[in-house]
Amino acid sequence: MTEATWRTVILATLDTVTNIGITEDYARYANELTALYDRYKTTISGTAQLRGWNIGLESVASEQLAIRHRVRRTLTFKIRGYLSLDDSAATEKTMSALAEAVLNALDDDATLHAQTADAGRAQLIVMEHRTFAGVLCHYVEITQKVAEVRTATA
Repeated sequence: MTEATWRTVILATLDTVTNIGITEDYARYANELTALYDRYKTTISGTAQLRGWNIGLESVASEQLAIRHRVRRTLTFKIRGYLSLDDSAATEKTMSALAEAVLNALDDDATLHAQTADAGRAQLIVMEHRTFAGVLCHYVEITQKVAEVRTATA
C-alpha cells in the first residue's frame, strides 16, 4: 500500500470511534486562529467544543531483506488529538477515554496489522495541555507503525 492509502486506513479507523469529533488526514493550519478553531469545532451531547484529530507521517524506515530486491518499509504515523479543556466538565477524563478508544480501534484494525505482525501496536506518546487555535486543550499524540514488504526494481 502507499503512504496515502495507509493514511486513508487510519482515518477510517479513527472515524469508527464514537464522538471522536472532527478527523483530518493531515495537520490543518490557518492564518487566523478563528478559522482553525471553526475547522475543529463540533457539538457533542449538546456542548460546543474544540475536538479534533489529525494524522501526520513521522518517519519511514527501510530494511533490505535477505531475498534479493525485497525491502521491508516501516512507516510511523503520528495521530494528534485535541479537546478544549473544561475543568468543570472533567474533560481530562473525556480525553483519556477518547485516547483509549483510539488505541483500541487502531489495535483492533485488521488492515493495519495484516501484512506484517511485527509492525507494532499503537502507542500513546504524549498526554498534556497545549494551546491550539487559541484555546487551552488536552493534547495527545499516538503513534501507529505499519509495515509492508515490497519488491524494489533495482
